[in-house]
Amino acid sequence: QTCALPISDILQLFGVPSLYGTKIYFVSDRNGHKEIWSMDDDGSNQRPVTNYKSISMTPAVSPDGKLVAFTTFARGNPQIAIQSVETGRPLLFRNPAATLVTTPEFAPDGKHVFFSATVNKDSQLCMSNVDGTGIQQISHARAIEVSPRVNGKTGNDILFISHRAGTPQLWRMSMGGGDPEM
Repeated sequence: QTCALPISDILQLFGVPSLYGTKIYFVSDRNGHKEIWSMDDDGSNQRPVTNYKSISMTPAVSPDGKLVAFTTFARGNPQIAIQSVETGRPLLFRNPAATLVTTPEFAPDGKHVFFSATVNKDSQLCMSNVDGTGIQQISHARAIEVSPRVNGKTGNDILFISHRAGTPQLWRMSMGGGDPEM
């Protein structure tokens, strides 16, 4: 007897999360400006999520799928914005007073956001509550550090790009900070 399983079910048996039934968020300039868009997992129902008429990029989705965080240049310098995907309304996010605040990523608890912000001339990794309060600097290098991403294998540490070795390299450290390793 043969059993035909969809590829998404086979991948789930091996611990790979399926995109089936989810939304995919991406950047498109088809309306003349780089905006965040969403679509169904099969590419259908493409629609704009943002309409800032500026540059919006680096979308990240909350674990419950209800919020999307992204970098936008709508107010001049790059800042983080968070928006409800259910209502389309922006949420309050208090950006730190920095020339660059970018590359957001939700923590697995959905209550915190990782991002990069200019601290003492270099972009450093930071963490805050989902509204931007309670900011903590979690990297302390004399180098540019950007693009924090939760390690999907462990869920306990973050991967990021750092120039601390002289060239951009992928590094890892615990979510609360600590000694990074290449």
